[in-house]
Amino acid sequence: MTVRVYRLPLLLAFAGLLAACGPPSRKEGFKAYKERDYKTAFENLRSAGREGNFEAQYRVGMMYLNDQVSRGPGRDLHIEEAVAWFGSGQSYGHAGCTKQYRKLFPPLTPMQKQWSTKRAAEIISVTHRH
Repeated sequence: MTVRVYRLPLLLAFAGLLAACGPPSRKEGFKAYKERDYKTAFENLRSAGREGNFEAQYRVGMMYLNDQVSRGPGRDLHIEEAVAWFGSGQSYGHAGCTKQYRKLFPPLTPMQKQWSTKRAAEIISVTHRH
């Protein structure tokens, strides 16, 4: 009977250790971001953001905002995509996402607002599936 009493704390400790480590892609993404390897950071953090990591969503938004992502022509698309990622994170209460969203969303054109809102909803729906 005493053996079973010790299994639960051991199991809980192991689960906590796994949660602290996080998925390799997220850890690699944050490390790459810190080292300014934005290509690797983007690939890994976008994946982590889709899995519901709100700090990753913030970093992806910042990479779009600062043109650290080479995707498609034109700066406008980067701003719209950044707003979408910030909108996704702010809907869950991430302070950095909320700050950036409130700053960037109002000056967008109605068409840009519509696109960014739709894109944020897509990101959120992917997040809910994971």
